[in-house]
Amino acid sequence: YWTWRYQYCAVETQVFGQQRVERVVGEKNSGEFFGQLPSYHRLTAKKRAVTKRLYVELSPAQRRAYREMEDMAVAWLNDREEPLVASLPLVKRIRLREMTLGLPSVDNSTGTPILTFEDDCASSKLAALDDFLIGHEGQLLVFTHSQKFAVVAAKRLNAAIWTGKSSDSERAEAKRQFLAGEKQILVATPRSFGTGTDGLQHVCDTMVFLSRDSDTDNIQAIARLEQKEKKSPNVSVIDIVARDTYD
Repeated sequence: YWTWRYQYCAVETQVFGQQRVERVVGEKNSGEFFGQLPSYHRLTAKKRAVTKRLYVELSPAQRRAYREMEDMAVAWLNDREEPLVASLPLVKRIRLREMTLGLPSVDNSTGTPILTFEDDCASSKLAALDDFLIGHEGQLLVFTHSQKFAVVAAKRLNAAIWTGKSSDSERAEAKRQFLAGEKQILVATPRSFGTGTDGLQHVCDTMVFLSRDSDTDNIQAIARLEQKEKKSPNVSVIDIVARDTYD
């Protein structure tokens, strides 16, 4: 108990006569303890997140690559010159999920084929997000499970970025820009979006998932806007889902 209390709890000292008593008043870093648990469930008095689904069709290039990977566990990319092979069923499913985000490319610069995304890759989900932004006012959180695609999305949306590869200083700057309104959009990966994000609920009440992560990470990300003193009573969650895919 004492190790846990020292590491995660913020305390204050109260004096009663000649006796000093330490009292736990909250978390040292909001969400840090929950973010390290292998599994947890959070019960709320009422449902505050309103989730909607926005369905899109994959672009022709994405659909062709998706069907090749689905049927043969190999897709021809880079203008049909480079094969992307999935040697195991799990790898195949991972590749199919990535293809719903955008048309990937194969990087052979290191001698080992690596999946990547070009900045201008075909992406039905980003096109749908562009349409959504036309009628949206205010700040917006955008999530994707893919760190590589998060970089592409941030560039195309002129957004701040927060991923597992972001340093503490980069995360602090992204948060500052978002809170100050210098950046309307913050692109992040749910898995990285735990500690250090308190305060976003004051300026934002809408988030878009281009792709989901684990249930625990998704719940944690949504909870960032469900904290007390939030901007509005309800949080809007939009899932952009590609039809006839693993989405």
